[in-house]
Amino acid sequence: MGQCSVYTCSDNNLKKNKFIKSIAKPTQMIDGGVQVHMPWKDEGPPKESNYDITYKQMISSEKTLRRKDCLEVIQDEVQKPHEQGFVKGVPPEQINHKTPEWYLPQLAVFTPDRTTKVRLVFDASAQGHDGKSLNDHLEKGANYINSFPNVIIAWGFDKEVYTGDIHKMFSQVKIHPDDQVLKRLLPPLKKKSIPRLELMGCLSLAKLYSTCKEALEFTVISNCKKVFWTGSQTVLTWLKTFLRKFKPFVSVRVAEIQETISSEMCKYIRSDNNPADVLMRGTPPEKLKTWSEGPPFLKRPQPEWPKFKENPKESGKELSDEMKLLNKFEAANTYEQVFCSASSTGSNDNPILEHLM
Repeated sequence: MGQCSVYTCSDNNLKKNKFIKSIAKPTQMIDGGVQVHMPWKDEGPPKESNYDITYKQMISSEKTLRRKDCLEVIQDEVQKPHEQGFVKGVPPEQINHKTPEWYLPQLAVFTPDRTTKVRLVFDASAQGHDGKSLNDHLEKGANYINSFPNVIIAWGFDKEVYTGDIHKMFSQVKIHPDDQVLKRLLPPLKKKSIPRLELMGCLSLAKLYSTCKEALEFTVISNCKKVFWTGSQTVLTWLKTFLRKFKPFVSVRVAEIQETISSEMCKYIRSDNNPADVLMRGTPPEKLKTWSEGPPFLKRPQPEWPKFKENPKESGKELSDEMKLLNKFEAANTYEQVFCSASSTGSNDNPILEHLM
């Protein structure tokens, strides 16, 4: 396969760039990853702490997040970099706000309709006491990102095209210990409600299905009918409701589930038939067969499966608790759409389940 210079960077341009020069020499491979020095300008890093400014900004943001019921979402996102090893805590004895340090404020961007539902943004343009930001102390690199039209044109010159992506690419780059900056966000801890925990369980199920589907793509079972069982009537209702009417915690997770599995695939199962509830009842190991193999009725033809009836009142309160503040007309219209009257059908099937599915 030949090369086309339209989508490559000139080596001469790279060598002449001051930004590249500042990071090229000290860049090292450490523990399988790239470690770099911060490309400080001649004046060097910030000379004093911005802790008090960032702390006040955080308190203000926290009030806004509380009002919008977003704190739990942000808390989960803040924990992810720690769990993935991209961020580490600073021992209390090493914290001294009278010495040079820099705290990066965090902003949250909610995009329920996209693949990344919540994105944390570190605000390096926030100013310190001297009116300068962290960005003001750093050299600015040239833009070496290839334009999309150029890439498309270049692809036409060869028969084969290779693309690649690095997961969490920017987070994979390590900062030299001498340049590591401090960043903090102090979310208040808040217990999640049972319906929210059940929603997270449903999200885990969707992710597990996605993994299995990819692993078994070469088999014929990928074309089989899929049924996902849940013991939460509330979650089933949420999956059928227009996600923009929910508060961020629910809307973000419902959107992610809906991208993987449709609500038509989901069915309600009563607790006494739900193998997932076995462990919660203190079952001895010798009786865990149902938990590992699933309910016995699945071995029978689908027309013989039991029909588990739902109670719309069970999910009514949780639905209203998680709804955004709407005007009276919108609230009434939403409730009517979800909980339509069951008296219009004379069939033995559950009309509420039929409506939800």
